[in-house]
Amino acid sequence: FGDGEPPANGEQFFETLRQTPTLSGLRYAVFGLGDTGYPSFCGFTKALDAALSERQAQPLLHRVDADLGYEQFFQQWQPVLGQVLDGDVSAGQDLRLQVTAYGEDNAFAAPILERRRLNSSDPAAWHLQLDIAGSGMAYRAGDTLHVVPEND
Repeated sequence: FGDGEPPANGEQFFETLRQTPTLSGLRYAVFGLGDTGYPSFCGFTKALDAALSERQAQPLLHRVDADLGYEQFFQQWQPVLGQVLDGDVSAGQDLRLQVTAYGEDNAFAAPILERRRLNSSDPAAWHLQLDIAGSGMAYRAGDTLHVVPEND
């Protein structure tokens, strides 16, 4: 919620959790929803996962950090969670669903596939095609791209 804060109905839960010394018999799963446009992407679910772990609770699956288009992650996660709850504790060991929040301090190094000048007068306008394979990014009309060049 907001920039990584807990939702209103989670604040008291989290405060109670912080006052609990141990939860060694508890098993849990966390599916975080966030927006990579915020600096504290999935901040609450990361803090929740850490607080549970510090109190010796055991995760059933690795924490999920999902962005606005979470449906694909949820479709992968839900049946695996079902398998784990049905007793197959090893079903989710390799399932890791994490959106990487790229930003000024964590840029994705995208190689240039194509570079073509679009005009002959100054200022120059360029067509650039970047290779974002493996980044987890999916651009749609209206999205913003920030370019941080290595060489001005």
